[in-house]
Amino acid sequence: MLLTIIIISLFPVLLQLQYERVSIREEREAISILQSVLLNQYQDFSVSLPVEVQGKSPTYDLQISQLNAYQVQYCLLWEGRNGREQTWCLSSYDP
Repeated sequence: MLLTIIIISLFPVLLQLQYERVSIREEREAISILQSVLLNQYQDFSVSLPVEVQGKSPTYDLQISQLNAYQVQYCLLWEGRNGREQTWCLSSYDP
């Protein structure tokens, strides 16, 4: 009986922990995707960038914004498996 109560009380915690682990994996994937986008853009600036990037599980939305004359910010936005909106950004500087 006591074991059942412990398992029932720990199940939601373990489930939330698993969602957070998946969210960390999604974030790592987003960083990798952004790095490759920046590298491709740096190597050939004439290449058009996609608006959406398909990852292993989520689809990432790519937003590009010109911060100033020399700096461009690339952001990936997605809804994580944990149900929260996620954003990861990298900037490039071209003198």
